Amino acid sequence: MRSKRVSLFRGAAEVRRLRPAYGITLVLALAACSPSGQEPSEPVARSSEEPAVKRAEPSTATEAEPKPKNPVKGVDAKPAASALAIEGRNIRLVRVGEDELALQFEFFNGTKDTLRPSDVDIYVLGPKVLLADLPRGTSYGVLPESGNDSRISESSHEPAPPGRSVIVTAMFTAPPAETTKMLVMVAGLLPVIVPVQPQGASALQDDPVLRGPQPERRMLGPLVCRTEGGDGESDQSVVELRLPSDLLFEFGSAKLSAEAQSAISTAGKEISGRSGTVTIEGHTDSVGEDASNQTLSEQRAASVRDGLRAELGDGFSYETVGFGETKPVATNQNPDGSDNPDGRAQNRRVEVRLGTLTPAGPPTLEPAELQNDLVEAGFQVSAESLERRAGYVLARVTVTNPTSAPLELTFGSGLMPSISQAPEGLTLADKTTQRRHSICHAPEAGMYLHYLGNFVGVYEPSDSSVVPGGADVVFWGLYPAPPTEVTSMDLEIGGFGKVVSAQVKATGIP
Repeated sequence: MRSKRVSLFRGAAEVRRLRPAYGITLVLALAACSPSGQEPSEPVARSSEEPAVKRAEPSTATEAEPKPKNPVKGVDAKPAASALAIEGRNIRLVRVGEDELALQFEFFNGTKDTLRPSDVDIYVLGPKVLLADLPRGTSYGVLPESGNDSRISESSHEPAPPGRSVIVTAMFTAPPAETTKMLVMVAGLLPVIVPVQPQGASALQDDPVLRGPQPERRMLGPLVCRTEGGDGESDQSVVELRLPSDLLFEFGSAKLSAEAQSAISTAGKEISGRSGTVTIEGHTDSVGEDASNQTLSEQRAASVRDGLRAELGDGFSYETVGFGETKPVATNQNPDGSDNPDGRAQNRRVEVRLGTLTPAGPPTLEPAELQNDLVEAGFQVSAESLERRAGYVLARVTVTNPTSAPLELTFGSGLMPSISQAPEGLTLADKTTQRRHSICHAPEAGMYLHYLGNFVGVYEPSDSSVVPGGADVVFWGLYPAPPTEVTSMDLEIGGFGKVVSAQVKATGIP
């Protein structure tokens, strides 16, 4: 039998009691919190007496090895392509006022050619720069300024000579007050986890873009992650999605928020077919009374049912069930007994399944259909790593040109089947639960960003589609994580017709 499933996640700021954690099988995660907690629906306001943002001259090309009086506090990001030796140096995230967040970094040019950030699509028109709050399942795109322009500094068009840097600033909607770190994804660079610094942090240099107009809308949306299961007796297959609950409900409420319909609409588009049974399961964290959590989980599942029915129509039948706080997927407390807001955020969810599960367990996962076009062209591939990060897996593979001649690597290949340039042809197979995980995407984060993987096919300074002889490119992607007891997965690598087993490592970084 086949079935389908969708998941949505949410965050809060109340203190939780510890409950044992274990994995969930089929999901559409939406938050479910007890009304007895105290969760702010907006980021906590900062005092007007806090120090102002540090003022400095607008950014220009700077020395590659500056020697500031204070040590650098930011995070460095390495290049995705060895022949395009750019780096993101001293990456920092700083809150600006109550509603905005600034991303600032040095775009370092380590090549022999003069480069601009805009050469790798870091510029005002659809910048390929994205943030993700992984525990809360939310993606953030650069805020709009006017027309199709985005609030990113004009320095993104400034030339950086070889061995020099340009400071780039981009503005985002601020995440919730309890968010302490985010995944930063910038075109041409490998993704990195960066701490969120408070308003007034001296790490932030002045830039006119910090004082841009108030946006008409927030550029944030759900992380949508698709998981398919094995073939069974019916013509349906298991499909799982993850969507953030912060966009769906206010604290302690089962009423869908103004932004919820967009998230539910996104989930509905991932459910194919015209009929079947849709089961919606509500879950809470452990704050508050058990009975209150049980009731709220049932009410929120019913709200999502109504939203999905409006999206999918009456051809489906709908069933709801609430589990309260009884099925956590993460710990509500840290090992030292302190509060774990990120774990609590993962536990507040609603799970949706299309189809009926059988007690016999999942059917066998069919082998993936993989092309061999890249290996036939002369490329080689190796699996780098699978790392757990707050309900997701960050996967990396390295594609190498072992020849002395340049080889073309363009979209349309088995690894990059679409113009997105992301490795959509790279899937993860969990043979324990018989599930196949596809790369996550962020449909609401910006019109030029979709998949959470390599944003551009730029591999060397003069030709974006060529990998020079002896060079390599790291392809990365973000995927929904399997249950915590799963310790290895198969990387199914399109373009190479190759399946490689790899350990799923716990990084210790949520």
